Amino acid sequence: MFLLCFCFLCVIFFFFLNLRLTTHKKTPPNSTRLASDLFPRQVNNQYSRLPISLAQGKLQLQQKGRSVLIKTDFLLKVLYDWDDHLVVKIPSVLANKVCGMCGNSNGNPQDDVLLPNGDTAQNTEDLGWGWKVLDESSACFDSCIGECKRCPRDEAKKYKVEALCGLLSQSSGPFQRCHAVINPKNYLDNCVYDLCVNDGPMKSVWATESPQGATKSPRRYSYHSASPPYCRGATHPLQTRCPIPSTAMSCPENSNYTSCGSTCPATCNNAAMPADCGASTCVETCECQEGFVLDAGKCIPQAECGCVFEGRLYGLGEEFWGDNTCTKRCVCDAATRTAVCRKASCRAREECRVEQGIQDCYPTSYGNCTAYGTTHYKDFDGGRFIFQGTCVYQFTGLCKKTQDLVDFQVLVQNGRHNNQLLSSIALVNSQLANLPYHHKRKISVYRSAQDAVVETDFGLTVTYDWQSQVTVVVPGTYADALCGLCGNYNGDVSDDMMMKDGQTTLNPDALGQSWKVADVPGCMELSKEQCPTLLEATKQQEVAEKGCGLISKVDGPFSACHALVDPFKYVQSCVHDFCLFPDQQAVVCQQISHYAAICQAAGVTIGNWRTDDFCSKLGQLKHFFASQRVVSIKGSPSPGKNLYGDEPEVSLGVLSHPKSGSDPLLLSTANAHPHPAINDLIPINTKLLAKMSQG
Repeated sequence: MFLLCFCFLCVIFFFFLNLRLTTHKKTPPNSTRLASDLFPRQVNNQYSRLPISLAQGKLQLQQKGRSVLIKTDFLLKVLYDWDDHLVVKIPSVLANKVCGMCGNSNGNPQDDVLLPNGDTAQNTEDLGWGWKVLDESSACFDSCIGECKRCPRDEAKKYKVEALCGLLSQSSGPFQRCHAVINPKNYLDNCVYDLCVNDGPMKSVWATESPQGATKSPRRYSYHSASPPYCRGATHPLQTRCPIPSTAMSCPENSNYTSCGSTCPATCNNAAMPADCGASTCVETCECQEGFVLDAGKCIPQAECGCVFEGRLYGLGEEFWGDNTCTKRCVCDAATRTAVCRKASCRAREECRVEQGIQDCYPTSYGNCTAYGTTHYKDFDGGRFIFQGTCVYQFTGLCKKTQDLVDFQVLVQNGRHNNQLLSSIALVNSQLANLPYHHKRKISVYRSAQDAVVETDFGLTVTYDWQSQVTVVVPGTYADALCGLCGNYNGDVSDDMMMKDGQTTLNPDALGQSWKVADVPGCMELSKEQCPTLLEATKQQEVAEKGCGLISKVDGPFSACHALVDPFKYVQSCVHDFCLFPDQQAVVCQQISHYAAICQAAGVTIGNWRTDDFCSKLGQLKHFFASQRVVSIKGSPSPGKNLYGDEPEVSLGVLSHPKSGSDPLLLSTANAHPHPAINDLIPINTKLLAKMSQG
């Protein structure tokens, strides 16, 4: 006897299934995570081909029509369509021993909405929030953004017609034989609700692109997303004369649509299919034509199948670890279709471990370099200096070329733009790009709170606050291989101010000039702006209630941080910038914000330091004063392993609107397009960006 839990989920960005199997109380749980990102699918964040047999057959994953079926050795079954439909079956021995959004399975529906503390949830939002588990995604939310949309009765009525959701309950329709087995009412209600709150079938959950490119039609939605999937499993096939045309599902090459196909299609890894794979049931699917087998969502000739290694299928030419200690690296040989392995090891400053379900060599440490305020730099080894240059400089980049390290450059430019309304923008190859932006799973650019973040697949992360703070984080494998304003990352602060010719200097202006990459009209390296009133500014700000003194105030909002992060140097930096720009409150706000971020990164909870008339959030968002940096991340033109080649150059900066009274332009989608006013980019112009992107 099995118990079922049917879950219909409205998906905004993506949906993932995290299946945790705990075998013993004293052992840590094994976690298998699934996510949809076209084909092949992700298992433990790793792109994998189905079917898969894991843990000596204790966990099996197989394709079942357009869905994945997960089976365990203790009779748990999970069916997931990679989009919005999830079904869980548990054996009867687990009755009244489970908990969560599916209830406790004790036969009493009156107590199914219990929270972890035993209380009854007041509504569905409370129920979901109560069973929320930690997740690193910033794309999830607990409730509606704004007021939840309702479905008026008259609007719901128009979606119940037989041409739409009514097809499910039509007495003479294709599902009539299933009605006696499974009542279609819940599916009809779910279909109507989804179409209603998404403004009709064309804006329903099909707004999320189907992995197989299914047509966004109302019939396609009602038939696939809301139909009872276990009708076929209960050996009640649908009528053969179905009103849904074969074109309703767009099938890949070398395959044909069928409403009742095999649940056990031939694959490149038939050995991983469970022995009890039912031949008497059927599912809606795309069946491969004769002579072809299913692999990563496509039907390919069997001769093009990859290699099976320890129960998992790998594509031709695919590399992977052959053991759990990272001492054996394997590749699927295209000629022999077998795995060929060689001795391997992790590099220096790396260790073999599992992160988020993926075994690999991971860094044991990371280096951090920051430019903040109007003039301040802190390099990888902790050295600090003040530099006011406003040309384009190499912030950091690979200087000791090796085949093991990806080549890259991070360029920065500092500029000042008093009293101009500015908009934050991102450029990809000199084109305005809306965020988030992703490229071949190698580069991601997205917003995190008020920051822009650029992440690469080799561990480089660049964070930019759209104002003056730029932070670069690199894995420890780049130690003693970098150069630029950030130093060489060798742990020795004494040689951090090394110029491009290899000589060290104590003059920040000389250091900056040696790492200049390009001139911009009016830019300069020399620190021409001095502060003759520094002593007076120091005395004033050290005691200011709304100024730099807030950082070191004994009973202030940062007092809990003082023991971990010495405030002295941060107060000095704040006073220096205030002295240069005494009329610009924003420079003080930037410095305090920087110290706040350092404290929070150290795990300290800080007090509320912003007020309506001091560093208010509204003011920070709408106006940028005194100092702006432009950041450019690109590949180096040298031969060898290069980050970019045909990859994009990413530039982050601001756009000036000196005559505009509107708010800054905030970008939110993932398309790149030319921008007619790109020559207004401050302080880099399009000619310079084009030159950079050409390397």
